Amino acid sequence: MDFSSAFVIALRALGRNKMRSSLTMLGLIIGVGAVIAVIGIGEGAATKAQEQLAAMGSNMLFVGSGSVNRYGFHVGSFQTKTLVLADARAIVRECPSVSAAAPGTGMGQQVVYGNQNWATQITGTEPQYFEVRNWPFVRGTSFSEDDVTQAATVAVLGDTVRRYLFGSRNPIGETIRIGTLPFKVVGVLTPKGTSAGSNQDQDDVIIAPLTTVQKKLLGQEWLRWIMVSAVSRQASYVANRKLRAYYASATRLDWAILMTFWCATWPIWLMQPHSRVR
Repeated sequence: MDFSSAFVIALRALGRNKMRSSLTMLGLIIGVGAVIAVIGIGEGAATKAQEQLAAMGSNMLFVGSGSVNRYGFHVGSFQTKTLVLADARAIVRECPSVSAAAPGTGMGQQVVYGNQNWATQITGTEPQYFEVRNWPFVRGTSFSEDDVTQAATVAVLGDTVRRYLFGSRNPIGETIRIGTLPFKVVGVLTPKGTSAGSNQDQDDVIIAPLTTVQKKLLGQEWLRWIMVSAVSRQASYVANRKLRAYYASATRLDWAILMTFWCATWPIWLMQPHSRVR
């Protein structure tokens, strides 16, 4: 039997069983459509997650001051005072797989401009923070190393803060009040949106020189965290191991007794926030 004869016989069979043929075709169409839809949704979610992770920073790792239990009293995360500026300098010096390290601290504070006010997060750090976070400016520029040295009262605004305080106005050169101190706005950051995992608004922030926040707002000289950028994605895992080894050696802590520092490669940290250096 040749192909043409078989094809004619198949058409006749389909014609004699129209309802069965229609239901079979409908089932195939629905099944294939459902598979395509599920694959599309999965790929879209994966792409969105990758975009959110990429928005957080470039091959980034996070080192945070940890929590300890002293005489039965539990100190919350980021509350120990053993993470200092010298650690950030040592990370760059001791870890060849690290390209930059940005020390930082932070606090919540009310911010005022004219008759507008907004409660936001104040981050104190150094200029390389914007490189580590891969965060470009839409207006203005970063504060400088001299601003950090002099504890200058200058600030960079996240887009959410800019929107609530200034609306459509250009904030560059304007003066805002953080707590009781006046700060000159020198830059506005490109919007990043919400962060993966925590769903927090990354743009709801004001970034100022580390020394300014430490000395004039917090009255603390220790760090809450250090954000680290590895030279490549592959190097981030090497840097993670080296950082763990560095802190285990630098703090001379008994692994079974005291947990002071925690460190994780950024995507892993989102899923395992209690992965700590001990």
